[in-house]
Amino acid sequence: MAKEAVILTHYNNEDFLSKWLALELAPTIFGSKPSTILSIVNTKSRPLLTLWRQYGPELLNGSSISFFILKETPDRLAILFYRRDMLEQCIYEPNNKEFLLSHGYPIDKGLDETLVYLKSKFTKTCPHDFGILLGIPLKDVLGFMGLSDQPLCCSGCWHIYGNPECSLAIMKRFDDDRYKAASWIEGGWEPYRVLSYREEKPEAMVS
Repeated sequence: MAKEAVILTHYNNEDFLSKWLALELAPTIFGSKPSTILSIVNTKSRPLLTLWRQYGPELLNGSSISFFILKETPDRLAILFYRRDMLEQCIYEPNNKEFLLSHGYPIDKGLDETLVYLKSKFTKTCPHDFGILLGIPLKDVLGFMGLSDQPLCCSGCWHIYGNPECSLAIMKRFDDDRYKAASWIEGGWEPYRVLSYREEKPEAMVS
């Protein structure tokens, strides 16, 4: 059984929400992924939406993670969690910037305006060009949108087009980060310490 499944055994309180966020956001917390989108709903076993509305924003106080609500209904939230430094670096990367500008994103007006524009596009489904902000390689976004002649090679967290080496390495980093967060929590770290992680070595944070 995966470590993530082992530690998410109690789901009726703030502690559960902080554990869930720490695991889901680990690649962004640790710097492998500029942003992560989460769809937050209540289910019979996991009242995540209720817990988020009670505790969520407060749990991110002191964290490097910001959040932006892309869509809200009475029973669901779609939230983009991101590290501002990394997401700005992502959208200003020359090839990414050129692509995003060509799809209407107001990159030159800054990250905040870019997110507002993204929200306007985020209606029934995620716009495919949004994958860039999630750290998906441009070649794979172009391939998925039918804007490239590179063949579909394989699939994992997303469809991979052309040479898979770089994309598979990125996927592995995402998985490794989640496993690391789960290991730290299983080893005794409070989830809020993972959420507030800021590049320090683990040993330096042990009291």
